Amino acid sequence: MAVVSKGSTGLKTPGTRQPLLWAALAFAAGIALGVHVWRPPLWWMIAILLLAASAMQLARHHKVCVIVVTLCVWFLLGALSIQLRPPVHIPDIGRFTNGSQLIVTGHVTREGYIREAGFGGLRQTIDIVTESVQSASETCKVEFGLRLGIFAKDSEANAPGVSTFRQFRYGQRVHFVAKLRSPRNYGNPGNFDYRGYLVEQGIVALGSAKAENVEILAGFSGSRMGLWRSQIHRRII
Repeated sequence: MAVVSKGSTGLKTPGTRQPLLWAALAFAAGIALGVHVWRPPLWWMIAILLLAASAMQLARHHKVCVIVVTLCVWFLLGALSIQLRPPVHIPDIGRFTNGSQLIVTGHVTREGYIREAGFGGLRQTIDIVTESVQSASETCKVEFGLRLGIFAKDSEANAPGVSTFRQFRYGQRVHFVAKLRSPRNYGNPGNFDYRGYLVEQGIVALGSAKAENVEILAGFSGSRMGLWRSQIHRRII
């Protein structure tokens, strides 16, 4: 049911139904600006405070101006938020991305969905933060973001009494055998910066594993907020 309000003429006019939409768009535009235009955080904060004070002064007599100024505040908050992000730490994992087979232990930070793969089987892609990596020569406790593709043949996934291709959930600790590689961009000018996109999400390596080689360990690793976010996202999708 639409919200209605009375104007100065006494007639009822439809009220806005998307107040948060405009705020979200202004915030997103501010993020886009903050990525490309750097300014000292103090500058953004002073501008936000001045605009907020102006909105309070205009609140009684200039409602349209208040809306515009408020959207400007959201715009500046978006720019400030992106520039206050801590830098992504990229560990040296070159010795793990040389194509050798590794035994990895970690925990799921982003859930995936089971989809059909191009070879007639099924696949699921999840994000993991590693806890330890074991090669033929060493076992190293190291943390880094890994995007893992898990594959299963359709006959294996649907075999009676066999559950080799389960849905992996946020916070589950997993143990698997995989080969890792560094993400890379294609050399064509103007192409999408895939590597930079992954780094912004904390992902510095890619890997693939067979479903039968992925084992769920006891315990949970993650935050309650992350768990709630994953549950909500699961219900929406």
